[in-house]
Amino acid sequence: NKFTIRQLEKDDDFKNLKPSEKDNLKEIFRLRLGMIAILMFLNDTTNKDNHELIKELTTFGLDKPEVKEKNILGGFFFIHENKSTSSVGHEYLNYEFLHKTFSEFLAADFLLRVAKKLTTKSRDEISSKEIFGFCFGYNWLHKHNNIEFFLFEHANHIIEANSEEAKLLIDETIKPDLD
Repeated sequence: NKFTIRQLEKDDDFKNLKPSEKDNLKEIFRLRLGMIAILMFLNDTTNKDNHELIKELTTFGLDKPEVKEKNILGGFFFIHENKSTSSVGHEYLNYEFLHKTFSEFLAADFLLRVAKKLTTKSRDEISSKEIFGFCFGYNWLHKHNNIEFFLFEHANHIIEANSEEAKLLIDETIKPDLD
């Protein structure tokens, strides 16, 4: 949370927002970082280029408010890996997380936040194995034990422990699929 706030406060516009607007942007920023981490793991790569970022953010519904690419990839969480230029002059930048642990934690955080949003929509949606399986694609998680570890360790920070929501999401949906 401190790293997220530190990154967002580099933007003067963020500093002038109402507390509720700041909370919303913090959530969106965390989801954006998590989405990037998930895409890296799904694509079995350690870096992310800026070429498809806006399209990917739009696909996940994370393109609003206005996306400032430099604030996502150009901040504390990433290191610049390399730069190339296309034949038409478009500059492509590749980034990787400062440390793999950040990407593992942010991937788990993303999974939990998205799962929580699904549970608040409808119990029928979360119980649909097709929807849940599509969103999470657990087969890749078995290659990344730290993400599984963070998923369960961090769950109580996102979902109230011992609640009906935790039972449905963690005990009845995620754990059986990972066993």
